[in-house]
Amino acid sequence: MSCDFSKQGLPCQECGPFGQCLIPRPPKLIAVDFDGTLCENAYPAIGKPMQSTVDALRAEIAAGAKWILWTCREGDELIVAVHWCHEHELYPNAVNENLPERTAFYGNDCRKVGADEYWDDRARRMPERVCGFEIVPEETTEIYAASIPHIVFSCGYRIRGMPPKWKHCPSCGAEIRIKDKRQVNGDD
Repeated sequence: MSCDFSKQGLPCQECGPFGQCLIPRPPKLIAVDFDGTLCENAYPAIGKPMQSTVDALRAEIAAGAKWILWTCREGDELIVAVHWCHEHELYPNAVNENLPERTAFYGNDCRKVGADEYWDDRARRMPERVCGFEIVPEETTEIYAASIPHIVFSCGYRIRGMPPKWKHCPSCGAEIRIKDKRQVNGDD
């Protein structure tokens, strides 16, 4: 397992020579919504099990993951949802709250349930932020300066010189993906 630093290609004082992080990390944690995810959405009633989700969660648990039942249900409706989970041999490690070991590991108990993955029927995966760059000649009337290229990032950031070896754009913070002239101009 690699730490967050080594996954980003950054140095970590605690990682071994092969990227194996020496910092103990809690097991994978999944926050799972109830209505529309574990069961069909029939709120306030309980719908039929979403068997593919139930099976996927069981597989994650068998692989060592922990899970939080993460739902808007409260009171008696929440008790019924927890009982439904138990009837389907799903035993949440927590219900609508952070795990104590995670709170201890991160040193706080934030309002949002912290997890490595969030399973929710209403989730939307946001596009990855990427910033590519193109090498263009400097716009100048000076003859010698034309041989010094400019690097123009898609976010508008510019530098002079050769392409940097950065992994993230210093201007917008997005991951950098190098575009050559053919990619930038749409030629393949």
